[in-house]
Amino acid sequence: MVAEDRLTHNQIAAKCGIVRRTLARWILEKKFAAEVEAFKNKASEGAKKATEQKAFNTVDRLIELASIEPDKTNGTMTGQVRACMGIAAIRGEIIERHADVTERLKNKSADELDFIAIHRRDPADSGELQKFIDSRKPV
Repeated sequence: MVAEDRLTHNQIAAKCGIVRRTLARWILEKKFAAEVEAFKNKASEGAKKATEQKAFNTVDRLIELASIEPDKTNGTMTGQVRACMGIAAIRGEIIERHADVTERLKNKSADELDFIAIHRRDPADSGELQKFIDSRKPV
């Protein structure tokens, strides 16, 4: 009850059939404090595992929805597309684009475009681009 921190010390003491001073003394003991901390850690791990499992279940369900054939959904793909977007959002794969990508790429060299296609980002500097170009040359 101390680890859950839902009740006052007076309420905990009453439920345990002790006076609050006894509970206060227990809380100050290292062994008791260690037990409370261990309980909190175990509860935290359990909550984390439950949250992870819920996320896995959500992704699994979205994958099922994304896999439904259009002929089973009145010929539309809206649900499948939304499921794919949900999966991408959970995985952090949605990119917000605030500028016209075509315009940004218009003046890039072929090597820069290849770098961007492979690494999904611009080269950090000309040295990184040169290493990339050199790595693609036949030996």
